[in-house]
Amino acid sequence: MRGTERALERLAEIDQTSIIVPWLVDRLRATYEERLGRLRESVHDDPECRLMDGDSLAFQRLRGQLIDAERDTVVAMRNRGEISEEVLHKLQQDLDLEALQPLR
Repeated sequence: MRGTERALERLAEIDQTSIIVPWLVDRLRATYEERLGRLRESVHDDPECRLMDGDSLAFQRLRGQLIDAERDTVVAMRNRGEISEEVLHKLQQDLDLEALQPLR
């Protein structure tokens, strides 16, 4: 869930500092917000995924999957010409840093 929240934060940063087609930002924001809603519901309903223990195995797995999904998304955006190589590398760097952050 934290990875998706970070993705939304990063999208807002990019939107403020780069010239990007507004519909693209809106579409990505909606996708990530929908995912975040689903994740919150699944965590709330699944006692194994409770976030009380920041180091829970389920949380770690979920976080890794989200970061992987974010990586796939930004590479696909670059491949479609929606973002530059430079933006891709910056986003990948952010994801690398996110993956190294300790769980909170």
